[in-house]
Amino acid sequence: MTYAEIRKTYPRLFKKYPEVSSLYTDNEEEKPIMYTVRRYTKSGSRWKLTEEKTTDCNFITYYNVVDPAASAFFKNLGGYERTVCNYTKRGFIPVKCVSISPDRTAKTERTFIF
Repeated sequence: MTYAEIRKTYPRLFKKYPEVSSLYTDNEEEKPIMYTVRRYTKSGSRWKLTEEKTTDCNFITYYNVVDPAASAFFKNLGGYERTVCNYTKRGFIPVKCVSISPDRTAKTERTFIF
């Protein structure tokens, strides 16, 4: 995909987090982003870790996870979405996304490492 197509596909992402454009490359596999996915289940009043996995992703997967339009969609379903930004080598960009299901029994936490 070209940069113009990416800008057209994710307009809310680039408006809210303008520095994520530094992650774009012509080659999708050129800058792999490490991320950790932790899945929790509710045990009483506490969250219990059930699965933890670390993998690589490209910038398109990253854009899909941190896109404000996707977060708004899941919030409208009744879930809970939170995106945490921090300063990195690439600028002030989202580094952690927390999602809680609408029934409040499952939680997914994605942490990105640049």
